Amino acid sequence: MLNISSSYLSQIEHGKRICPDKDLLNRIIEVFDLNEKDKIRFFESYENASGKLSPDIVEYVKENEIVKKALRMAKAYDATDSDWEMFIASIKK
Repeated sequence: MLNISSSYLSQIEHGKRICPDKDLLNRIIEVFDLNEKDKIRFFESYENASGKLSPDIVEYVKENEIVKKALRMAKAYDATDSDWEMFIASIKK
């Protein structure tokens, strides 16, 4: 169903391949019918194992110039965790 060999899947399961490409990650999400909460946990696991940002975040940033601008501004002004918490709270409304 994932269109990968059993040996490749085994390498992923045993941590020998920790960075599957975006297409495979999306197929895994589809095959296992992950809900939003599980998708987030899945991508967080990817980030923890690979040390890289997950492809969903990278894609979102690439597609949204304003996000890049906001991140650069936050970096320039040394945004704190508190600043980010306030931002998150403001967009949840």
